[in-house]
Order: sequence, then structure tokens, then C-alpha cells
Amino acid sequence: MRKLHQNQILDLLKTLDKVTDEIKRFLKNNQIPTAINLLADCQDSAINACGFIREMHSEGTKTEGLLIEFSEILYKASTEINNEKNPNKFADKFKDKLRIIRNSVNNELKPNKIEIAFFPYKASMWDCLESIYLAAKDDPACDAYVVPIPYYDRLPGGAFGQMHYEGKEYPKNIPVVDWQAYNVEERKPDIIFVHNPYDDKNYVTSVHPNFYCKRLKNLTDCLVYVPYFVCAGDEVEEHFCAMPGTLYAHKVIVQSESIRQSYIKHFRKFEKNNNCRAVFGKPEDKFVALGSPKFDKAINSKPEDFEMPPEWQRLIMKPDGTKKKVFFYNTTIGAILQGDEKYLQKVRHVMSVFRDAKDVVLLWRPHPLNEATFQSMRPKLLNEYERIIADYKRDGWGIFDDSSDLHRAIAWSDVYYGDVSSVMAMFDAVGKPVVLQNVGVRESFGDRAVFYNFFFVDYEIWFCEARFNALFKMNKETLEPEYIGSFPSLSEPIFHVGALHNGNLYCALSNIGKFTEYNIQKNAMSLIKYERIKCNKNDAYDFWMTINHDKYIYFLPHSYKAIMRFDTESKEIDFVDDWVEPLSRLTSDEKLPFFHIPLRITENTIMLFSYRANAVIEFNMETLKSKIYEVGQKGYQYNGMCFDGKDYWLSLWNRNSVIKWNPEIGVIKEFTNIAEGNFYENRRCFCSIIFCEGYVWLVPNYSKQMLKINVKTDEISKVKEFEPNFIDGEFRLHPTAYVNAQNIGSVIYAYAGKDGTFIEYDCKTQNKQEKIIKYSQSVMEKTKPLRQKAFLYKDTAKCQKVTDCYYYERLWFVLSDYISCEINDCNSTKKQLFSTMNSNADGTAGKKIFNTVKTIVLL
Repeated sequence: MRKLHQNQILDLLKTLDKVTDEIKRFLKNNQIPTAINLLADCQDSAINACGFIREMHSEGTKTEGLLIEFSEILYKASTEINNEKNPNKFADKFKDKLRIIRNSVNNELKPNKIEIAFFPYKASMWDCLESIYLAAKDDPACDAYVVPIPYYDRLPGGAFGQMHYEGKEYPKNIPVVDWQAYNVEERKPDIIFVHNPYDDKNYVTSVHPNFYCKRLKNLTDCLVYVPYFVCAGDEVEEHFCAMPGTLYAHKVIVQSESIRQSYIKHFRKFEKNNNCRAVFGKPEDKFVALGSPKFDKAINSKPEDFEMPPEWQRLIMKPDGTKKKVFFYNTTIGAILQGDEKYLQKVRHVMSVFRDAKDVVLLWRPHPLNEATFQSMRPKLLNEYERIIADYKRDGWGIFDDSSDLHRAIAWSDVYYGDVSSVMAMFDAVGKPVVLQNVGVRESFGDRAVFYNFFFVDYEIWFCEARFNALFKMNKETLEPEYIGSFPSLSEPIFHVGALHNGNLYCALSNIGKFTEYNIQKNAMSLIKYERIKCNKNDAYDFWMTINHDKYIYFLPHSYKAIMRFDTESKEIDFVDDWVEPLSRLTSDEKLPFFHIPLRITENTIMLFSYRANAVIEFNMETLKSKIYEVGQKGYQYNGMCFDGKDYWLSLWNRNSVIKWNPEIGVIKEFTNIAEGNFYENRRCFCSIIFCEGYVWLVPNYSKQMLKINVKTDEISKVKEFEPNFIDGEFRLHPTAYVNAQNIGSVIYAYAGKDGTFIEYDCKTQNKQEKIIKYSQSVMEKTKPLRQKAFLYKDTAKCQKVTDCYYYERLWFVLSDYISCEINDCNSTKKQLFSTMNSNADGTAGKKIFNTVKTIVLL
């Protein structure tokens, strides 16, 4: 018996109890005929209830016998009532009997069967309910019905457009019931499952209004909303948390406890903003973390479970019977709306890349509502979108999958590529790689040199590649990079400025307590250890730059609380920290590094300007003594310095200013608000400040212009030859105008952030030469393992979340790179993280959801 049926019997008993009161009133008023008629009606109701119970229970029940007895009592009363001196005693006897029957109904006719209605609308989204249905179907105490419901396109004005019904597109093993044949008002199923939360809040589609959650809630004991999507991270977008589905559902099933907490947080915010606390139920009870049936489907599906269409067979299988690598390409609604025309340009680009690729197949599976989205919200782009699809289908070199069977595509695919989507999480569930599409990347910058610092050795420019572990040099005339080698035993690139001494290159590393001594000729490296007792544990770098003096190499601190000196002969290491305490008294921000690139003014002396204080330190490499100067106002912080032979010039890191200073007399002049159009809140205006040919040259960092100051007249003028080209929304190798700039004699060398252009500018002749530094094909082949290791290697020990295992399309490692290499995804780590992050991530979520909701209803 269903709870609905038990409640119907109890409602009948409640009605009979009220009728008994009426009979008593009529008898009191001596309205005997009316009372007898009511007794007959009650007798009929009792007999009908017996028949109703008999239909539910084939075997006899105690309750049925009690109802028969009650019917007999009613009949006897109707025949004796005229002769009874105290007819009210009959009414009291009726009530006593009804109380006994009611107890029997509660104890004997307990609900032991339920009816569940599943109301999916898109066949392609059925996977979010399927495993719940399969569990319900296998339970003999449950009648489960799959009732696909119709939905409508929304026209630009919001009106309903064409109606769609996908009842014939469900898997063969799923029997469906016509939505017009299932009368939900009459059947009042114990549980209703839905996966569409929007009701009338979706601008693209709408389910039939008869199936809005607001209405269904009143037609069932338990309305359950199971999201049609899953989250790849541990946070759900806020707008999903206050849709009609989440508001009106008695239970909302979510994939994990972290997602549950996210729902609760956003739901409480909605309650507060709309002054409706507890109106839609307690969020702690409403949201339940039991996993997602979508994961069940992905985990339990195998390629052989699906029949491969002939056109798939032709494209995927090689003549020798082996399989090509299949890229699952997913294009989503959100990305379309954000990208507009650029998004369609990207899709065209993706098509061109795969069309020319070998031994790979593109399986394009657009979001099922993409076309409706274009029609409703981007109608001007609809024709181009349809042309792209038509061209792709006509050419026949790839697979276009618009079927309702998502999991067939997942099972046969090897790599996910595309937009952020819940489908990524399904690839996580089965341990397949995920590569996120970057709509703005349509050309590869992979062959361009990227370096943050460079240094000169005779007529050569040396640099460490910023993206992978490799050392290069190039002739100043040709600017052709020559691969020197890599640093063995190192997985990360070196960003720092190195120093050469007797054929050895010395470079500081990140905060690992070691530096390199690299013999270039022998291609041999030693890692020399130092004690990190004076380090900042939270900073990535102990030292930023190395310089040589005599037989010593000096490591100049970034966050290390000392200057470190290394004796290249004795291999001894000592430290100078006499500047630390005086500097701390002037410090305004301890989170910033100590120094950047120092200024060497004599063979023995360097000047260190501080990022964190209004201070300059003069350090003598012969005496190992430091002298500290307070420069400018408290709170000033410096990131550049040059010397014009008489005075020093300092650029401020945290202000749009330049200071002219002399140690003997202090600040001579401050140039304020010197640069126009800074992108970074008047910080980091300039990356370098250089004295050359009677001018102080201010090379822009986030400023939109390069300036020069005449040291004699203090006149400021713009340098058009170096004017950066910032375009809103453009993709750049580096966000700044210039990454670094240095000079030798009258020539300034600068590395541009936009596209890796290396500029050589003669301040004397005003002759400018520029070249985008690119690696030759042979260099690319030599460094391919290094690049793949840098861009594809995942340190599983550092992977704390599934999203840490994702790959990203970037300017320097684009789609074609991912196609041409083997993605060594950390499958076991990814699966383990996935299981940790999600509830019942072993393929049993549907069973757990069914059992939990069934228990709630039968209580």
C-alpha cells in the first residue's frame, strides 16, 4: 500500500468521525430520518473502504474486519434508533470503533509501496536520473514511471516558440509513458524527480508550465531536484542556488559535501536578501550530498556497451584495427554568450587545426541548446553558426554528435577539449585528461622566446627561458637564439639573472636552498647547498640576481635576510646581514621583497634600492660593509635606479613618481604624476630606469608611454619609439609593456611584453631595430621534451584538487601542441582526488539516492 492510499483511508475515517458528530446533533434535535440517512452513507463508505483495502491487500486484514464490524454497528443503529430512549449512546459507540479502526490502519496498513514519477525533458540529460530509475525499477515495492515532458523554445521577447518532445529518443531499456496519459493530479506520486530547475526563469527554453516545480510541489509528498549538471570544482555558481527547482523542491541532491555547503551559503544569502528565511525550508535539510547519477553513468559505461555508428567506425579505427586518438570537443552556452563573434572564429580555427592533423579525430558535441541560444540571445550570429555546422558535416573529416547519448561519446573519447563545463567532471570520473580551450588563442607563440631577465657576456646576450628549463645565448647582431643546454635535475625554469665566472654560470634557484654552478663547456652542473635559516618561508625566491667580483659570486637577496657570498675557489659561503636591522626600521610593507636588480656604480660598490622601504643601501664588496640611506618620504618603495655621474635617479614602485637624489644633500627633486594612462593603480609605472646620453630613460611597465628626462634641465619628453601598444582584451605574452630593459653604452636593449619583440635602440643616433625572438625549427625539436615536460608534467604530490590535474591552452602551448604529444595524465591521482571530493563516486550514487528518498517518504 502507498502512503497516498493510507492517507486516503485515514482521511475517510476523519470524515466519518465528523459525520458522527453531525449524527449526534441530529439525534439531539430529534431529526431521526436525517440521522438514519447519514448512517446509511457511513455504512456505504465503510463497505467501499473494505473494497479499496482488498484491492491493496489480496489477503484479508484485521482492518477490513473492523470496518465490516463498524458497518454492522451502523446498520443495527439505523434499525434500533427509533426505539432507543438514549440514541446518543450510538454516536459514542461509533467514535470508539473509529478510534480502533484508525489505530489498526496506522499499525497494519503501513505504507510498503511507493510510486515515483520521473519528469525529464531533454533526452540528452537523462543520465542525471537514469541510475536512480534503474534502482527504483528493481525494487518490487516501487512503481517507477519515466514521463518525458515537452519543452518550448523561448523567442527573443520571451514568448513560447516551437514545442519539442523527445520521448522517442530515450534508451531502448527505458520504457516511457506519454505525458498526456500520466495524470499527475490524480496519481499524486509519492516522489517526483526533476532535473530542470528553471520553470519560467530560462531565456532559452521552458518546460511545459504544467510541470513547473512550483506546481509539482503540491502534487507529491517529495519533490526531488537532481541537477542536470555537475561541478568540476568545489563551488557552484550562485544563480543556480535560488532557481525555482531549488526553492520548491523538498530535497536537492548534490554531488559532494563541498558543493552542498556552497548551495547552503548562496541559499542563505538569497533568503537574507529577499527576507524569506525558512519560507522554502531549511537549507541544511533541503540539500543532500549523495553524489550524481551522471557520474554513475560515466563510471559504469564501457565503449563496447555502445554500438559505434558506421561513420564513427570509418574515422576512428585504423586499417590495422587500432584506434586513433579522439578529442571530445565541447562548446557551451556560457562561452558562446561571452565570446560572441570571437567564439565562432575560434571554432573555425579549431576545425582547421584538426582537419590537418594526423591520427586524431575530432568529435564535436555542442551543447544541445547552443542553437536555441543563438536564436534567442545572439540571433545575428545564428547563420554563421549554422554555416560552420553545415561545412563540418559536409566535409566529413570529423564527427558531429548531436545525439542524446553523451556517454557513448565519452566512452570512445580519449581527451576532453573545450569550455568549462560539467562534462569535464565526467572525464575526471573516468580519469581522462581535460584540456581547457582558450577562445583568445588562435595562433601559437610557442616558438617565441620568453624571458624575464637577460645579461651580457661580451657580444652575446644570455637568458634563461621563463617557461621551461633551458639556457640560451644569442649574438647581439643576429638575435638568433642558440640552445646551450638545460639544468639537469631541475623541473622548473630559472627566472633569475646569472653571472659568469671562469666558464661557469651561477644562477640562484627558487626557494630550494641550492644554487647552480654550471660548466657550460662540459654541460655539467653542480647544485650547491646553503642554509635557509634567514629565508622567508612564504616567498618563492631567496635571491634574484648574481654578480661576480674577483673570485666571489654575490647572491643579492629577494627575500633572504642576508647577502650571500660564494668563494669559487674554496667553495665557502658566508653572509652579510648588517643592513637588515636598519632597513627594518624604515620598512613600510614586510610582504614585499627586499631588493630587485642592483646598480653597480664601481668595481667594488653596488647600490641596492628597496621594494619595501624608502631606503637605499650602499654595499662595498671589498669591505663587506653596508651603509643605509633614508630616501624620500616614509612609505616610498623603489623598483629602479640609475646614476648620471653626479646624482641618482629612482623610480617608485608604489607611486607614479621619480626622485632625483644625492647621498650628500638628499632629495633634490621629485617628479610626481609623471606618466599618463597607468593600468595598475599608479603602481609599477616603469620596469627600468636607465641613464644614457644625458637623459634618464623611463622604460614603461604598466604605463602607456616611455619618457626621458634631461638631467641638466629636468625637462620631460615622450619617446615615441618605445611607445607601448596596449589594446583592451588582447592576448599578450606578458601583461606589461616591457618586461626588462638594459643598456650597453649608448644602446638600450628592451624586451616587449606584447609579443616578445626585442628592441635595440641607439640613444645617440636614434636608430631603432627590433625583432621578434623566435626559436628555429631545430631548436624547437631539441627543446621539445623540455617544453612538454614543463607544460604537461603534473607533480601529483602538489595536486590537491581534481582541477589541479587540468591542462590549459596558452599562447605558447596551443591546441596543435596537445594534439601532437602524449598527455601523461595522472590518472590514478585524479581518480583518487575525484573519489575524495565526491559522494558515492564508485558508481552507486543512484542506488543511495533512491534508498534515501524512499526511506524519507515511508517514514
